Amino acid sequence: DVQTDQRLSDEERATFRARQIATFVGASLFKDGQLVAAFGANHDAPRVWTAGEIELVREVAERTWDAVERTRAEAALQEQKQRLRLALEASAGGSWTWVPARNEVDWDQRFRSLYGFAPDDPATPDAWMPRVHDDDRPGVLALLDEVLTSTTKDSWENTFRIVRPDGAIAWVQSRGRADRDADGRILRLTGLDLDF
Repeated sequence: DVQTDQRLSDEERATFRARQIATFVGASLFKDGQLVAAFGANHDAPRVWTAGEIELVREVAERTWDAVERTRAEAALQEQKQRLRLALEASAGGSWTWVPARNEVDWDQRFRSLYGFAPDDPATPDAWMPRVHDDDRPGVLALLDEVLTSTTKDSWENTFRIVRPDGAIAWVQSRGRADRDADGRILRLTGLDLDF
């Protein structure tokens, strides 16, 4: 109650009255021992806030904070994606991922362009391997086999030739990383291929 609460000064009471606030309730949010936010509700007439109303204010405060945190995380993710996009554009590199257990492959547009794949061509290892030059294919396959069968080889760098659909030969530098589970099994391969 703005008029009777002893924690308020006369100046604060006048400010609340000027804003037509006769009563208010507030909830402070603490995360890891730090005050991160305060949330409140007010009314233009004196009243007693019920336990249910106070709990509602606390719940809305928590949900509002969660929404703010989610928005911040989404903004940070967008910023990371933008930096990655700019870095990929600057490098003229194409990125790809492969989940061997499900044989799921994803190629970005730059990868498709580098190898001469159309936007609607299916992304599969079987479609990619014939683009590797015949003379370089055994080395590429040996390296791939080493990464897939080893439990410790987590990265690679390899330079090889490719043959585009129009017959043009180009050199590619491929750099990548293997993500493994705790037992060393491959979860995903991720790479960046550069026109060398």
